Amino acid sequence: YTYKIPEQFKNNNILYNLIAFIKPLLVGLYILKLKQLKTLTYLRIVYVVFILFTIVNFTFLENIFTYSTHMVIAESIVLLIFTMTFFLNSMIDDEIPLPLNHPAYFLCTATGIFESINFFIYLFIFPVFYTNQDFADLLMNISGVAFIIYGLILAAGLFYNRHEFRFKKAVLQNE
Repeated sequence: YTYKIPEQFKNNNILYNLIAFIKPLLVGLYILKLKQLKTLTYLRIVYVVFILFTIVNFTFLENIFTYSTHMVIAESIVLLIFTMTFFLNSMIDDEIPLPLNHPAYFLCTATGIFESINFFIYLFIFPVFYTNQDFADLLMNISGVAFIIYGLILAAGLFYNRHEFRFKKAVLQNE
């Protein structure tokens, strides 16, 4: 049935672009909901500017069906601002202590490592592909390893916090 799929949907570029938009939205929303970062208004400004950039980027500048390096770089910048602000604020602010086993530490550690590695890869990936194919393949392998590390740290955070429910349990009614 692949012949019925329109040509622009036969690749996964739209998925990369959607992930580059959804991941900062969800991570940013989670970090903005933390008690220790609720007073920082510049994070809300960065959040809104990212949303506006996405709308302008895909409305006027680029097509959502092509891989957008601008979008991925904006994603990395926003996520690095959020995670670095979280770490700096947790080192400076002693009034609202978060234990090291809190899920926010695992999320910010995984996201910070992943985005700090991939920021430079995504910044130069297309020029490198045009000039040195072997080096570009190495960079994509490094990106893949960074993604595995990202997933392992997130899995460790979920595993470590599996007994402490931070949300209400679903109650099933007796039939």
